[in-house]
Amino acid sequence: MDQHPGARSSMTVHVHCTTGTRLELSVPPEETVEALKRRLARRLRVPRARLALLHRDTPLSSGRLQDFGITDGSKVTLVPTVEAGLMSQASRPEHSVTQALESLTETQVSDFLWGRSPLTLALRVGDHMMFVQLQLAAQQLAPAPSSSRSCKPGAVIESFISHAPGVFSGTFSGTLHPTCQDGGGRPRRDIGTILQILNDLLSATRHYQRARSPAPAPSPPPPRPWAATCHRAPATPARADPATENRATRCKVQRLQLLMQQRRLGRRARREGRGPYCWLPPRQAGHAHSHTSSAGRDYDDSVWKPEVKADLSSEFVMA
Repeated sequence: MDQHPGARSSMTVHVHCTTGTRLELSVPPEETVEALKRRLARRLRVPRARLALLHRDTPLSSGRLQDFGITDGSKVTLVPTVEAGLMSQASRPEHSVTQALESLTETQVSDFLWGRSPLTLALRVGDHMMFVQLQLAAQQLAPAPSSSRSCKPGAVIESFISHAPGVFSGTFSGTLHPTCQDGGGRPRRDIGTILQILNDLLSATRHYQRARSPAPAPSPPPPRPWAATCHRAPATPARADPATENRATRCKVQRLQLLMQQRRLGRRARREGRGPYCWLPPRQAGHAHSHTSSAGRDYDDSVWKPEVKADLSSEFVMA
């Protein structure tokens, strides 16, 4: 009696790839084609857009698996799509984010949404590579109070710190959209929830930059109540003048080039001095009596003597 309902709760689908790979997936009876492609994309580490499914020579485009006559033990053929010809390599950022999220496992999605582990994404937008790491606060087991549900969905940036050009960190808070919450007010364990959080954070970044732009001087306090957090900006170390930094870098490079040239000439002089015979340059035959003195002088002149001692100070030791 107990085995019959358990058999209805899931069904086994055999996926046969054209490359010879065989997969068995246990899916719910109400599984959709998009959900099945998402499972295969995570399993094979392949973008979902490059997967094509066939069942009895019928392509599976959208809808439920039952609509195509797929039941327990049915066989589905996986055909990877091949693109040829002239293509544009410029991919949209949202496509890159979606592909990165689809490669996550259910455990990674659940651990991130419950605050147990951070989420690290490597995104490629055009010719740039971005690394994003998010960490949510640990979720409470108790249901959220009714006052928090009345808050407007979205995110608010509380602190924003620039550590270096292109390296930022900060904290944010907000409320999830009702469509990303279950009946108990908890976030749904789906990549759509993570995508909504990223969209809210990007929207909050634009609002944060727009709010900071009209206040260049931090001395007069603005009347807005939330502007108190903006006074943390002067705590960051002041940056030097770009012209001064360029001049100091240029001096260091010239100093290193001079030291390298001194070492190169010193090695060349030692190499010439280790030879079996020191051949002198040809001289006129009439001045044979002055060969000894001129030879010593010519040899000394041919060896380059550094005017500056080749000692490295600590300020020039660069990693």
